[in-house]
Amino acid sequence: MSDVSSSELLLSLICDCLGVHGVVLFTPAGDVCELEAASCTGKPTPIRCSIAPGKGLVGWILRNHQPLILNSFDATHSLLGYYDMAVERNITAFMGVPLAGGGALCMDSTDDRRSFTPRDQQLLQQFAAVAEAQIRLLRDYGTQTSVSECFEAAAKLQALAAKTPGWRRYLKEFLAILREASGLDYAALAMIPEGALNYSIEDETEPLLLANGASPSLPLGSGLAGWTFSEGLPVFAEGIDGTATSPLFGKLPEVPPFQSVICLPVVHSHTVCGVLVLAGEKGRPFPQALRTLVQMAAALLGDHLEALYLRHRIQSMLPRAQMYFDTAPHDPDTAPVPSVKEDA
Repeated sequence: MSDVSSSELLLSLICDCLGVHGVVLFTPAGDVCELEAASCTGKPTPIRCSIAPGKGLVGWILRNHQPLILNSFDATHSLLGYYDMAVERNITAFMGVPLAGGGALCMDSTDDRRSFTPRDQQLLQQFAAVAEAQIRLLRDYGTQTSVSECFEAAAKLQALAAKTPGWRRYLKEFLAILREASGLDYAALAMIPEGALNYSIEDETEPLLLANGASPSLPLGSGLAGWTFSEGLPVFAEGIDGTATSPLFGKLPEVPPFQSVICLPVVHSHTVCGVLVLAGEKGRPFPQALRTLVQMAAALLGDHLEALYLRHRIQSMLPRAQMYFDTAPHDPDTAPVPSVKEDA
């Protein structure tokens, strides 16, 4: 294989994030697709190969341009093609998605307990978009810098929830990672209580609205962030054509006139509860790698909020559950548990 360090970094990230054995990337090469990059956590290891459309499971994806999940892989009836035939029997599950420009991104497992889900497919499809952005960048610009930075940022965001206790610290580091990776001047999370008509800033990387310790209450529809709350749709305003970008939070004197703005809805319990904001004072293009990174970040933030909400619900229910247990009526048909005294 050629020097594909950024591709290998992406595939290694997928292995770690999704807990799989192997991940392979196939890209077009004439009438076939070649193994461009691979990553695995142990044996068996992928081999250099080319796969034609229609040949095996990867070939099915290439020919039909459709994703494929197989949670009961049997080497006697199915073929992967990127392992030696003698060791393919060690694979227990397979999943792959097509690339829009041709090729496929696939992963497999050797764990009998691992089953791939639609959620896994959604995440793999997002990684496939990053892989395609990388391919275009290498073709058009011959550099891996910005893509590699996005990969590294994605890995940091994935690891953050596991190592950082506390919502405040988590969010502060989360926003700092995104601001650094994006190269923009400002990052923030705006949130709205359930059923409220106003939103406020939960945290920000630069002291704009929280400079005095309290965030102003902003009406829905105020600025691009408010529009995102109301419509539930993302905003990517690059501001490179010289036209003025709408105010980020409405007409507030303490907020500079940002030219480049990203606003992404953060969804919790099927409701937009927050808006992830990134902004720069100068106009600039947003490459696909950055767009995919921030979309993944917004999804991760929503998952983290969901987990915090469920944890809070469980903790709030425990006292009531204990009270119910303590006051439950005695069943006369149930023999009491004898008390046992330790020998002196």
